[in-house]
Amino acid sequence: MSKLSEWVILYELADTFEKINSESVSIDALYNGKNAIGNLYNLTRVALNDYLDRISNMSYIKVDRTAGLDMVYRLFSESADEIIEKYYEGHR
Repeated sequence: MSKLSEWVILYELADTFEKINSESVSIDALYNGKNAIGNLYNLTRVALNDYLDRISNMSYIKVDRTAGLDMVYRLFSESADEIIEKYYEGHR
């Protein structure tokens, strides 16, 4: 597996939240769903969860794995395009 930046996954999360018009999504949908991040980047479930944990530590999302819910909650307001702009501003 090549090492992706957390920002790539954050961009994909922002895009997913926009497409489904929701503030939450299941980890299963991110791993197995149509156009899922796990499928797009050929991530194992462990790798996807690692990225989600790192993005959670950046305070962009909340990951809830209690009672088998396995949900990701959006804590940011930026669009996918704004996420990419933020990434490039910090990596010039």
